[in-house]
Amino acid sequence: MSNLSNILSKLIGFKPQEVSKIFINLGILISIIFLAFSLILIGLAFLIWALYLFLKSFVSLSMAALLSGVITIIFSITIILLAKIIFTPTRSKKIIKEIDSDVEYESEINLLVAKHPMITVLTALISGFLMGNFPSERKEFLKAIIMVLSKKIINKNSDE
Repeated sequence: MSNLSNILSKLIGFKPQEVSKIFINLGILISIIFLAFSLILIGLAFLIWALYLFLKSFVSLSMAALLSGVITIIFSITIILLAKIIFTPTRSKKIIKEIDSDVEYESEINLLVAKHPMITVLTALISGFLMGNFPSERKEFLKAIIMVLSKKIINKNSDE
């Protein structure tokens, strides 16, 4: 963990202690999100139970349980279909993806990502976290990224 903190601190210009603090904050954030989703699931269970108790007053117990399950399944399928409609790419995006799939990209960045996928994912995750939580530091962070990338491009061009 300390090695990763050192690598990230050199990459983004923070001290290793600050990077460790960011990891801790990120862990706390993920825990809070997990807790929130758990409470949502508990709330949904109570809603289904309330539906069952409501239906129980009109129909038999087994029929109320069956209707509660069917209504829950229909509601879930509706949500899934709406999500699919919202997030399905349009025809033009599909055409662009087909064109992009025909072209092979062999850049230094792609090779670097292929060589270090875990560090790339962690860097992207931490970068997004930093950009969202420290808006005053966005310009400095972007300047650092541009500087690192421009140095790599200059070094690559001077080697050729």
